Amino acid sequence: MGFYPFATLPPGGTAGGVLTGTYPNPGLAAGVGVDSQTALSAVVPSYATLPRWAIAGSEALLVSGVLSLGMLLVPAGQTLTHLGFRTGTTAGATMSDWWMVLANEALTVLGVTADQLTAAIPASASTSLAMTASYTVAGTAGVLQPLYVGLMVNALTVPTLEGTAAGAQLNASPAVTGSSGSSLTSPPSLGATLGALSSLASMPYFWAY
Repeated sequence: MGFYPFATLPPGGTAGGVLTGTYPNPGLAAGVGVDSQTALSAVVPSYATLPRWAIAGSEALLVSGVLSLGMLLVPAGQTLTHLGFRTGTTAGATMSDWWMVLANEALTVLGVTADQLTAAIPASASTSLAMTASYTVAGTAGVLQPLYVGLMVNALTVPTLEGTAAGAQLNASPAVTGSSGSSLTSPPSLGATLGALSSLASMPYFWAY
């Protein structure tokens, strides 16, 4: 083993980049998204609807005022605080409302983000939003539980999303992707039940952590 006479252990100093605070115990900087591009899986457990390698490209997955959802699996006992997505090559424009939701397989709302209203959604960018309250996944500890993450955008031009196109197998029961509602504006209340899913033959790249 090499000897480094100038090394200080444990490390000290101010953290930078995606981290904030000081070593040896820095935290995540505000607004940092967690997906495979940020390589933070060793720091914060994150769960996604798709592995990064399965993403086919930029998909037209959103319709203004309609909630688009994708299923992911999260172990019971895991506490979730943020939801996120990654846009494709088209940005959102003339925004009115947009928000994200977490729901169980019965489409009961478990978590929501604040309405981002007219905030911009840039193209080819990762976005993570804090939920208004954290949610700890119910069930036998460690057993994977199916959850839906959804994004609703009400805008003149909705953004494209990274994802993958696929056939009707995605909509076999239980559907792993789908759309819900129409003419939506405000986020639903916790405990509310989302409208029944309609077929969506593509899976958006969403995540939760």
